[in-house]
Amino acid sequence: MEVLNDTMSDHQKLGVNTEALIHLEASRKWTLFLSIMGFIFIGIMLLTPFLFFKAFRVADMPMAFPAAIPMFSMIPLFIMVIIYFFPFYYLLQFSRFSKTAIQNKDEASLASGLKYLKLHYQFMGVLVIIGAGIYVLAIIGLMVGGFLMRAL
Repeated sequence: MEVLNDTMSDHQKLGVNTEALIHLEASRKWTLFLSIMGFIFIGIMLLTPFLFFKAFRVADMPMAFPAAIPMFSMIPLFIMVIIYFFPFYYLLQFSRFSKTAIQNKDEASLASGLKYLKLHYQFMGVLVIIGAGIYVLAIIGLMVGGFLMRAL
């Protein structure tokens, strides 16, 4: 951040040349593709339980398997849908603003697009940290469980 503050007065000198625009356009196309595919997969995730329940009617399930259990099993699915929504949304917004910036040579749109790209990577970084934390806790839990099982 110090380097950025030192050069803030020179920020007008930073331009985007033709090669950078070519790379931005290629990145924009790939992020658009990835965001559309992500939204399609989210849609499939949302439809899967309903198709599953339609194929295996709750009435056909044995009495030992209460009908409410499949509904509760959908809670983690909806949590995953919410988690997956944001990175794909941020990629879509980056693509949209980048396209506007390239077409109109608009610096404000480029700044907005880069803001969404930053949000995407921040979100993914936090998600990786949370995932790594869960793995560490799982490994510790397995080790403690192993020691307790050995003690019995």
